[in-house]
Amino acid sequence: KGFIERPILGWGGENYNKIYYKYALPEHNGITIQEAWFDRSHNQLVDVLGLYGAVGFILYCALWAALGVAVYRTAVRSSRRDALGMIMIGGALVSYFIQNLFVFDSTVPVVLFMTLTAFLIGIQPKSQHEATQTARPQIAIVIMTTTAVSVSMLLYFANGVPFYKSTQGIAALNRISSSPEEAMQLIEQALNTSAFVNPELRRAFVSALPQLGALTDAGAKRATEEMEKSVREHPLEVRDLLSLASLYRLQGVNNSALFEKALETLQAAAAVAPHRLEVFYETALTYVSIGDESKAR
Repeated sequence: KGFIERPILGWGGENYNKIYYKYALPEHNGITIQEAWFDRSHNQLVDVLGLYGAVGFILYCALWAALGVAVYRTAVRSSRRDALGMIMIGGALVSYFIQNLFVFDSTVPVVLFMTLTAFLIGIQPKSQHEATQTARPQIAIVIMTTTAVSVSMLLYFANGVPFYKSTQGIAALNRISSSPEEAMQLIEQALNTSAFVNPELRRAFVSALPQLGALTDAGAKRATEEMEKSVREHPLEVRDLLSLASLYRLQGVNNSALFEKALETLQAAAAVAPHRLEVFYETALTYVSIGDESKAR
């Protein structure tokens, strides 16, 4: 259904959850209030078709066709021993393709796939123009240095910083019952700068609020500020909309205007996920809190 709605270019990378929110029906997971949250279809071909449309799917199939041709040509031109190695590489690629019909890509198989692909490209016969070109060590040094600096920066900002923030978040959750003040400080430190792990840290913070004891009210206000950031950053993420709506509802006891904000947030969630049971459940709870049981029903 997602492909039919956007058949040419799809919904964009990492947006499978938008398709799932819009079209998944409750009976797909059993009718329970807390349904599963899927961000992959567990079939790489379906993922590519939905996320990148017909254009991306054709290019993806063309890549596999090119790899197949490269394996075949190299095996035919090689000695018997080398041909056996190419058959093993071809078997590994076929195994990877088959497993992707039942799971989604993860780091280890993707690295192996890229390594095999790079190896196949590297052993292809060079054209006459490429064979006559002389090596330029200065260019190689510049490329290697630039690559080393870029990779180092990527490792620090895309891996090191998020890892450190995650450890701070875990430490805060482990201490939230015994030392809520220290836990709050760790959460503040973990969320003081932007990182891709922040939305997950914020959701964990919201889930742990009841354990803050005397700091629950202050924690709820702080969590609300953070969840509002998440909603601004990811306005179509239903989990963040639900968390923010629940925070508004819980604080609406002391500020009735927040009930209206909760309902507005839930309307936005319903627009993204019209069949999601948690949205209906949270809406009913909000109306009960307001005192309007007829609408809750």
